[in-house]
This record gives sequence, C-alpha cells and structure tokens, in this order.
Amino acid sequence: MARVFHPRTPGRVVRAGGLALVLLGCGGSKQPPPGGMTRSPPATPDSTVSGVVVHEWEHWPLAGRVVEISGKRAVTDEAGRFSIEDVAATYDAFVSDEDGSWVSLYRGMSRRDPVFSHRALDYKTMGRERHAAQLFVKVEGGTWPLDRDSLVIQVRGPAMKLETLRGGSDGAETGPIRVGWDGGPKLQAELVVLRRYYPNKSYAELAPGELLQPAAMARVPLQLEAGREARVTVTLAATPVLRVRGTWGGRIAQAPPVGSDLYRDYRWIFGKYGSVIYGPLVSRDGAFDYGIVGLEPGPANEPRTLCLRVHDTKAMAQRCGVGPNDTVLLSLDDPPRLLVPSISPEAAKAASARRERSFGPPLTDRSEFSWEAAPGVNRLRVEAESSLPATPSFDVYTVESHAKASDFVRRTRLSRSEAEYKVSLTHFASFGSLDRAFAPDGLGARATKELFFSRSDEVPVLTVPAPPEGAVMPEVNVPPGMVTERSVPWAPCQHPPGTEIACGGGSWFSLAAINNKLRHYPELAFGIGIHCVTDCASAVAFLDAQEAYTKTHPNYGGMEPLDLPMPAPHPPPPPPPAPSGRKKK
Repeated sequence: MARVFHPRTPGRVVRAGGLALVLLGCGGSKQPPPGGMTRSPPATPDSTVSGVVVHEWEHWPLAGRVVEISGKRAVTDEAGRFSIEDVAATYDAFVSDEDGSWVSLYRGMSRRDPVFSHRALDYKTMGRERHAAQLFVKVEGGTWPLDRDSLVIQVRGPAMKLETLRGGSDGAETGPIRVGWDGGPKLQAELVVLRRYYPNKSYAELAPGELLQPAAMARVPLQLEAGREARVTVTLAATPVLRVRGTWGGRIAQAPPVGSDLYRDYRWIFGKYGSVIYGPLVSRDGAFDYGIVGLEPGPANEPRTLCLRVHDTKAMAQRCGVGPNDTVLLSLDDPPRLLVPSISPEAAKAASARRERSFGPPLTDRSEFSWEAAPGVNRLRVEAESSLPATPSFDVYTVESHAKASDFVRRTRLSRSEAEYKVSLTHFASFGSLDRAFAPDGLGARATKELFFSRSDEVPVLTVPAPPEGAVMPEVNVPPGMVTERSVPWAPCQHPPGTEIACGGGSWFSLAAINNKLRHYPELAFGIGIHCVTDCASAVAFLDAQEAYTKTHPNYGGMEPLDLPMPAPHPPPPPPPAPSGRKKK
C-alpha cells in the first residue's frame, strides 16, 4: 500500500567505585561557581605554570600537544613538558592534539606543577616515532620449545611507548623486534624477559601463599641506536615468591560467574623507566591468600611498587605500595548515572521496534550535561565514533555535576555534519579536587597510590547537521513545559517548502513537512529519537515511530501546520517601454 506524508494531509500520519581501605577524607575543595567557566582572579607573584602532559593509560610523555591557559599557548616538548607565564591563581586549562582531534578541559585548577592526563590515540603515534631499531633477543635457561609456557619481552625507556610482545615458541631467539622512540638517535632503556611456566594444578588445589605459575626473569640495560641492529643474550633466573593477602568487598565479594568481565590482578611497576609485569589474583570465599611473582633486589633506591587491583567494564579499584605484611580490602561501587543526556524508555522501545539503535538528544553547541552529584572529580567524555579534526572528541574534568558544550567548543568545533558521539561520565572518588587529581602522584602517575573510579553507561547521540543550502531557519517555539536545554536550536535538515521525495510503490514524502513537524513538536522528536529525516528509509522510520507514539500519547494532536508557507512569488518584470511612434531615419 502506498504511503504518503504531505502538508495537505495532516491527519494521523504517521559511589562510586571505591577502595574500602582508603580514607576518603581528602578535605573539602572549593568548587567554582555554577553556570559556566570560572572567572580568573588577578595573577599572583608565583604565576608561572610548568607541567607535563602524559598518556592517559600508559603515562608516557606526550610531545606536540597544545596547552592553552588564560589565552596563552605552549606546545609540549619531547618530554611532554610545557611552561606558561602570567597565569591567574585559579585557571582553566585546555590540552589538545596538534590537529584538534581530541581536546581535554581541566576546570578550576590552581597547581603550578600539574601533570595532565590526556587521551592519546595510539593508532596515530604507534609505529611513527622519530627513530627505530631492530632488536633480537636470545634467551638462555629453560627448555625449548615453550610448549604451553609463555614468554614476554618488554623494552622500556624515556620518550618511548611501552613495547611488549610474546616471544616465539620454536626457539630461544626472538626477533626482529621493532623498537621505536622519539628524542635523540640513541636510546638508553631496560630489557625485561619473563617466562611463565604452565601450572600443573588448579586454583582450588593451591595452598595458602602458593604461586600458581612459577616464573623466571632476566633484566638487563639496553642501548639502541637508530637504524642499527642490536642482539642481546639474557639468562633467566627463578623469581622469588611474594605472598599477598586480602579480601574482596561490595558487589565483588563472591566469585564471579562464568563468562564475567570481572578481573582481579596485580602489577609490579619498577625500574628507572617504569617496567611492568603482571599476573592474576585468585578469589576463594571472598578472600585471597596468594603467591605472586616477586622481584630480586635491584639497585639501591630503585623505584618499585606493587599494585593490587580489581576491575570490570564499569569500575576499577587499585591500591599501590602494597607490602608483604599488608592485608588489603578491595571493593567496587556502583557506576554513576548521567541525567542529561539520557534515552527515554519510549524512545528505546520505538527504536527497538524498528530494529535500530536508540539515541539521546542531539548534540549541539548549546547542549548541556548533568549527572548525580558525588564528592570527587568527574570526567565527562564526549567521544566521536572516529576522532578526527572534522569530528573531534572532548574530555571535561570538573568537580561540578554539570557541564556545557559551550565550555569546550570554544577550543574547537563540533562536527557540522551528522556524526555519532558517545557520552559517558567517569567518577574518580579517590581525589577531592582537580589539584589533587593532577598532582605528580595523581592520575598521571604510573603508580597512583590510591585509585578508584567508576564509569556510567554510554549514551549515543548525533550531532545536528548543518542546514542544507537554501534551508528555512525559523525561530523555535518551545512548547509549554518543555525543558529548554532539550529543545533544538533550529530544525535539523529543514528543507525549503515543497521539497518532496518519491520512494517507489506510490509512496512519497514531503521532507519539508516532516522536518517542520519535528521542529514544532520537539517532545515527539525526543520521544521517538528521530530529529532529522533526509531520505526514504528515515521517512518510513519516522512514519512508523509517529504512529506508535500517537497510540501512547493521546494528547498529542499532530495538527501543527506541517509545511512552512510558500514564499510570495516575485513580481513580474516591468513591461518594456511603449514605442514612441517615430521612425528612425
């Protein structure tokens, strides 16, 4: 049956994650006043901010990032360092990739030595370092082939990313291994080789304090030169066993079900360059008493720390600096909840009926965000499906429970075409202020002593596309009772009057009428999760969704004029002058 939507046929057309052992008394922090960016007081005598920008996860320094404070800019050097003078006592800081594809905003800072944790897109930097060398590693000690054992080779040095790979199982030599770094053409680094032996018993058979997977390890200094090949031979030695004990709390007290995304593990972070080895922790009856791989004594005053952590897809709790006689309690809390944007049950149901995804309110330069208030630092993440200069992603760090898109789009701009974004909130309950979160031992440290955070569900949203050429841009009339921040600043894809499409089988639609209806009835647009109709597929989806919406909303009349008035025709051109009657000679 043919389906028609036309202006002249209105009718019924259709807390967050926490470590129980951590003291939360971090002291009250003064929050900036609500309603936008904080006003910077006059600069103080100590007005220079000298800090570092590091990778969000692996904490290596990020070079070439643009830092902006108080209208002044600096670019980070190879060690991620920057310095900006004449900064007010309280300030907001922006950190962005050179091409603007990812922007981080830190609101209400006062530290003079911040370490900013910034999201770095690995695919843009891995394999593109300034220098590289080929490494071959020969391992002595133990039998070959590996069989079911595992061999991990790791290279760690300054101005480089953590290089880790599994060694081959056929022989004692592995290579070539590409090692890349920035900075100078010569690299001083550390090589760590760890072999884990396959266990001969199950977790249930372990005695208290027993190690499931015995291991052997080698650590040697490593010198590399750009463009050169290096061959190194190491000899493995059995590692000591360290006993760790503790209990699990909250929703992780019991053993996770089969197929769960819950992980419990330990991490050693050690050496001049922060090498890492890790392994699992085993839970029995809500507790653990477990042997883990220990480290041989290293050089005097060598930095090393043991971290125990538990994490799933929504939260993580970590305690670093654990000693052999410590008893640790680790607990996860429930994730925070975004209030705006959110997806209404009606919109989710309508989208499910169409076998489509649900989307929250459209993302515009005027969008506002809010979430449940809780003590600590919040990170609002607005992440594009593909973080590129044309579709940048954003992070906003704040102690407040709300943010505005206008806060971060001052540094760059949202996509001007229809693009998908995911909005989520991460709550860091272990920090009482941004100054504490971005201290040298805060989020940017390789071994943050106490770290626990939780993350909300992601809410997918779409940017409002730019109006097509010749689009009519009428004022928005917000219906009574409609929340202002949920109204669209203009009609998405508003087409000139009379714009129609034929969709086969006798079906045809007026794009101008449909999009004008969505503009006049924003509660309909948000209720069905459709804000822009551009083609036959989206027109049919709108028709089905509006029909379902009408059945559940009897007060919805849908009788608003569906098309904009046609413009008055131009007056005809004046007639040519009448002939004078005289003939030219």
